[in-house]
Amino acid sequence: MYKITVEKNGKKFLVVEYLTLNSINKEKKALIRKFKLKRQKGFWANLKSGKECIELYTNY
Repeated sequence: MYKITVEKNGKKFLVVEYLTLNSINKEKKALIRKFKLKRQKGFWANLKSGKECIELYTNY
């Protein structure tokens, strides 16, 4: 089971679980485009969006 976790200001607001790696990669790409995320050390984040900090983590 693969899991995507999206946090906003340190609080989880989206946790999605998938069985296949192909489906989770499609969802990850969609979330990166939606929130305009950039690669940081070990995670994806948008740190320039003002007060909001959005981070995306995967478990694979």
